[in-house]
Amino acid sequence: MSSNIVVPYPSQDPVDEMDDALAKLRVLRVALIADSQKLFSMSTADAEHILADVLDQFDPIREFLAENTMRPSALEMSFLDCRRASLARAGGEK
Repeated sequence: MSSNIVVPYPSQDPVDEMDDALAKLRVLRVALIADSQKLFSMSTADAEHILADVLDQFDPIREFLAENTMRPSALEMSFLDCRRASLARAGGEK
């Protein structure tokens, strides 16, 4: 169901990251609608995988916004550094 495209860092822009996460949620929504109409079989494991990807993607965005909106004069860290730190805390590199 979900594509397995591996990109080291999908984006350096939190807006692009949010767009990608929202696209995954839209795919999940359509798949669940199709499943309810018996047009497609969507397993719980498939849905869980997509949701896990989306949550992992939103974590660094939230952290970046929380760290950097408190100080309008200067960024605490770049979004790419925030993404790398989040991946390291999650226990792996992508």
